[in-house]
Amino acid sequence: MPVGPDDLAPWFRGRKRLLVAKGKKCEEFELSKLKVDERAAKVLGPSGKLRAPTLLVGDTVLVGFHDDAYRELFG
Repeated sequence: MPVGPDDLAPWFRGRKRLLVAKGKKCEEFELSKLKVDERAAKVLGPSGKLRAPTLLVGDTVLVGFHDDAYRELFG
C-alpha cells in the first residue's frame, strides 16, 4: 500500500535520525530539526509517495539504498 504525505507521521514517530540515499550520496538529518514539510520533501518521490526501499531500524529511518548506510545499520 503506497504511503503518501498524510501517512508519514507513524514512520517518524519515536525516531531521531533520517538517512536519505540518492545515487552515490547519502544525507543524514536530525528529525527533530526538520519541519514536517521538509521531511516530506526529502522522502517522497516524484509520484508523491514514500520512496522505496524505506527501512525503520532502531531510531533511524533509511530511505533509498546506499551500501555504506546498510553496512552501518546492519554490520
